[in-house]
Amino acid sequence: MRKPHTKLSKQPKSWQEKTARTREESESWKSRKGVPPNAWTNSKSVNLIIMSNAYVRAKRPDGSECTIDLIELETALEGDMGSTYLFFPETGKIVFRPGEDPFGIDEMDDEDEQDGKAEGTEVLTLDRIPSHERFRWMEDFIETVYSVSARSALRNALNQKKPFRHFKDALLEFPAVRQQWFQFEARKLKEEAIDFIESLDWEILKVVDGRPVENVSPEIEPAERLQPTGEEREWILRAGSEIAAKGGRSQLALLLKGSKDKKLLKHHLQNSPAYGKLSFLTLEEIENRIDHLIRLNELRVEFFGDFPLILLSDAAWEHVRPWSNEQECRRAAAADDRTLNEILLQWRNRPRPEQFHLLDAVTSLDPDSERWILQAWREVAGKEVRTRIEEKLRSST
Repeated sequence: MRKPHTKLSKQPKSWQEKTARTREESESWKSRKGVPPNAWTNSKSVNLIIMSNAYVRAKRPDGSECTIDLIELETALEGDMGSTYLFFPETGKIVFRPGEDPFGIDEMDDEDEQDGKAEGTEVLTLDRIPSHERFRWMEDFIETVYSVSARSALRNALNQKKPFRHFKDALLEFPAVRQQWFQFEARKLKEEAIDFIESLDWEILKVVDGRPVENVSPEIEPAERLQPTGEEREWILRAGSEIAAKGGRSQLALLLKGSKDKKLLKHHLQNSPAYGKLSFLTLEEIENRIDHLIRLNELRVEFFGDFPLILLSDAAWEHVRPWSNEQECRRAAAADDRTLNEILLQWRNRPRPEQFHLLDAVTSLDPDSERWILQAWREVAGKEVRTRIEEKLRSST
C-alpha cells in the first residue's frame, strides 16, 4: 500500500491567487470523473464544491467522524502541475489553489478570505501520485490486455523516451482497450484515495460510489479462443527456437506457413524442419495459436529498438532445447569446413552450460560426423570445454 507523503503547513493568512473553470472545462471535467451534468462547482471559491454521489465516511482516532468527497480527493491525488490541493483534517474539506492566475484575478474578496481562515490552522498538502507509480499502473494494465497486438504496442510505448505520451497515442489505435484503461486507471485512483485516508490512521466506515460504471469487455472472436493442439504447440515452440531473436510474431507465422518471405530466406529458415509445418492453416489461424502461447507466457515479444522479436520463456526453452540443439548439430554436420568453423566460433561465445548441452547433442550424429565436429571444435574451444571434447574423443575410439 502506497502512503502519500504529506507535509504539515499553516493556513495562509490570505488567498493571493484564484482561477475559475470555464463552463467547457467544468463539463469536460465532470464527464471524465463521472459527475452528473447537473452537479455544480462554485467558481467564487477556489474550492470545488460538488454535489457528489461518491464519498467516504471515516472515523478519526478520537472517535469523531468525517465525510470526504471521493471525487475531489481523487482529483487532488491525480493533481495539476503547478497547482496545490489542501486537505483539512478537521472538516474533510479539500481546497484547490492554482499555481498561477491565467484569468488575471489577483485578489480574493473578503468572503473567500474569511472562508479560508475558518478552516483552521492545520492543513495537509496533498502530493500528486508519483510518475513512477503511474508508470507501474501502465505496466500492470498491459498484463491484463487480451489482444497481443495491443499489448505489444503498449509495451513498446513504455520503452520510448516519453512513455506517457506514447502510451496515450498507442491507446488511440485500440478504442476498446483505451476504454479498459480508463476503467483500470479509475480503479487505481479510487484505491489511492482510500489508501490516503487510511494513512491518516482513520477507520473507513463506508465507501459510497454512485458513479456510473460501464464494463468494457474485450471483443474476442471465436477463432481466437481456439487452443493449439499438442502437435501444433510443439511446432510453434520449435519454430520459435529457430526464429528467436531473428524475427517477430509475423515472421514466426510465415515460417510455420512456409512463406517465401525475404527475411526468412535471408536466415536460410526455409531449410528448417519447422518450415511449412502448419501450412494447412491460414496465417490468421497460425497467429491466433501463437498469441495463445504468448498469453500463456511460453512465448514473449520484446522490442529491440523499434523491432519486435520473439523469445521463448525459460520453461519453454528447456522443453524444446534438446530438439533445437540436435538441429544445430545436424546443420553443423552438413556444413563445409569454412561454415563449420564459423558455427563453432558462435558456439564458443555461448554460456558454458549451453556449450555442454551442444556437446551432448553431437553424440546423436553418426560416428564420422561426430568425430569430425569434435576435432574441429577442439581447436577453437576454451579450456574446460576442450577437456570434455577430448574425453568424448577418447571414449569414441
